[in-house]
Amino acid sequence: FLRERLVLACRAGAESEGAEFQRFEGDQLDAETFAGAMATLSLFGEARRVWIREGSKMVRGVEETLLAWADAPGEGVFVLVTTARDTDELKFLETLAAKTATVSCGLGPGEGLAWAQRLAQEAGLKLPGATLETLYQAGPDLLSFRQELGKLALHRDAEGRVPAAALERHQVTIAVLSPAA
Repeated sequence: FLRERLVLACRAGAESEGAEFQRFEGDQLDAETFAGAMATLSLFGEARRVWIREGSKMVRGVEETLLAWADAPGEGVFVLVTTARDTDELKFLETLAAKTATVSCGLGPGEGLAWAQRLAQEAGLKLPGATLETLYQAGPDLLSFRQELGKLALHRDAEGRVPAAALERHQVTIAVLSPAA
């Protein structure tokens, strides 16, 4: 979920500065394609933003090209590498993290509920009592929580309140999602 937010910010930054935005899948990217993308001039502006999704799945040649770029980054090129793995799980990720800025997208203690509250506010929802916390704790992650908020948002009134009947119908979903159920 937090990686998705980071990617959206990268894409929005590219749009705001008129930069070209390229997305590559780590497990489908070959060294020649990546080297060519890093060496060519942007077609749509002076800057380029490159996103490599699942960077932990890249082949050795792409890893080497990326590490060489990290030693001497090209002007106007911003590279975002995302992965579900921790940087200390693979030597390549560890080496890349030592050369570049890294952002951990894991949640620390108490951060999940704070993000849940923020998501509810962004969805324009005002939920009674402990409903928000119960809903958050019932799901496996923030992505699932956000999907449940989307369902509730369909029933909200103009002030963001969800009718009790809709919350009661939704309790079946909460019971199914809950690991304690």
